[in-house]
Amino acid sequence: MERIGIQELIRHAGTYVERARHGEVIDITDGDATIARLTPVTGDDATLDVLIAQGLVVPPSGSFDELIDTPGVAGPVGAHSTEAILDELREDRS
Repeated sequence: MERIGIQELIRHAGTYVERARHGEVIDITDGDATIARLTPVTGDDATLDVLIAQGLVVPPSGSFDELIDTPGVAGPVGAHSTEAILDELREDRS
């Protein structure tokens, strides 16, 4: 993995973006500290993969069918259902 300074990135950004597009990973430094990483995007769920890798998102452990069969959460006592609210709004228009 290559490491370049931020000024080098500014001067030749297009070159480094093209290299990332073709699969290279490039660390960006400010002095001795790595401050960013230029990486290729590898598909529609690349963002999700990054969030999972950072520990910010936990991937699902069950199947979609199990999710559908999970009962909904009840609202607060005395709350109206969405259907009741829509019916009330429709009555107000009449």
